[in-house]
Amino acid sequence: MDMGVGALRYMVLMYPLIAGIMVSRTLFQAIGRGMPALLLALLREVILYIPLILVVPNYLGITGIWVSRPVADALTFAVTALVVAREFRRRGLVLVGSDEDPDPGGEDVAGTPASSVTSEGG
Repeated sequence: MDMGVGALRYMVLMYPLIAGIMVSRTLFQAIGRGMPALLLALLREVILYIPLILVVPNYLGITGIWVSRPVADALTFAVTALVVAREFRRRGLVLVGSDEDPDPGGEDVAGTPASSVTSEGG
């Protein structure tokens, strides 16, 4: 029982990151970029997890089996963040808070130049 509790703790540790990985894979599929989605899926399930589960237990014993999945998830999340950031830059989108003015034209939401907007009041 104690072994199962410990294993579950290790595996649940990365669940929030897995959500980000899955959303990112879906993003790539939705924008017609299936290859990055496929590579991210393979990275988590095959490229990282299988070698880790074969190597890490040699150093950590049974704990290495349980730790292999969260390590693969964390590494996959890091690569996913880099790939998504690159895709956003490629499309000219701001991913997270930028010092640059997102509206260099000075227009409001309706497309009216900011300088021509007057306030009516008394």
